[in-house]
This record gives sequence, C-alpha cells and structure tokens, in this order.
Amino acid sequence: FRRFVRCVYDETEDSVKDVFRRLSGSASAFDALVKWLTDNGYQYAFNPKNNNMEQSAITFMKTIDGSVPSGGFDIYDHTHIGVRMEFNALEKPPQKFCLTIQKPREILNAFSGLPPEVQKFIVQHHCKCAGCGYCTQRSRGKNKPFTICAEYDGKTYPFCPIQHVYTYRWTELNDELKNGITAYLDYLQNTIQAS
Repeated sequence: FRRFVRCVYDETEDSVKDVFRRLSGSASAFDALVKWLTDNGYQYAFNPKNNNMEQSAITFMKTIDGSVPSGGFDIYDHTHIGVRMEFNALEKPPQKFCLTIQKPREILNAFSGLPPEVQKFIVQHHCKCAGCGYCTQRSRGKNKPFTICAEYDGKTYPFCPIQHVYTYRWTELNDELKNGITAYLDYLQNTIQAS
C-alpha cells in the first residue's frame, strides 16, 4: 500500500531516493555523496522501520568492522557508520541528512592526529559543551563534565563526547558538507577497521 501511494510500483525502482535528491538543496552534492557511499560498500536500505504515510527514510550504512549487517539499520545503533536521510511531513523543514559515527571519545581524544579536513569538519559541526549537566546528572554534579578540549587554529574547543548523534544533522547538502562527511567516514572506516 505504501508503495502504491508513493507511486513506487516496481519494487526494483526507488523513487524515494530521487525525492531526497530533490530535497537536498544540491543535486550534484547528493549524487556525489551517494556515489561515494555506494563505491565504498555502504549498504542501501529503503523503508526501514517506523515508515508511515508521513515519514520515510533511506540509509547508506555498514558495520564498523565492514561485515554485512543481519538486519536493518538504526541511526542510534552502536555498530554502524554511514548516512541516513529522513523525511517527516510534520516537521519544518521536513528533510534531514544525518551522519552516524562511532567511538566519538576516541576520535576527540585523538583530535590532533586527525586529517585536517576531519578536524575542520568536527570544529564546524560537532556539539560544543554548553554546561547542560547531562553528563554529570547521575553523580549530582560530583563528577567533572565529560568535555574533551582540543586545539584548532589557535583556539580551544570544548567538545561534548555524548551529544554527537544530535548534532550531525542538516536540512540541506552542499559540496563542502559532502566533502566533510566523506572525509570523516573515510577516516572512520580505515581507522576502526584497522584497529
């Protein structure tokens, strides 16, 4: 029924991917991102769980060890890296482009040794500590915040190692963002798989 309503009559065709292409803000950045993900072995999944008449999502994911996952993908899963594209008609804007990473503490602790393009991406997009207290709430303020500070371009940045899932989300793509996403994923897949 969902395929019929969306006019996806042929199960081998996926018009939803084209919808996200049109919503991306840059068809060329979208095409380049999808090509890079496909060329690097990220598995494409259409209609993951929670899809209904108002929501839809597609993912390009793989497990951090490079193995083929047994089931579907979840943006919060602790074994996957990749990109998820979401549509929710009840939100404005309705589209989101999300990056899934793993081991943020290890990455932030190794910040000075990261490739320059990955450092720049993290500085631009990773959540900075705002003193919200989320990481110390169980200790009632007795523990120090989990903040990881890193130097970049003569400045110190206090990164939050917990809230990364909620900050790697955008409503549009562009070439700079696509380059940052692919550089980060390239670093992750080469580093994590090698360790």
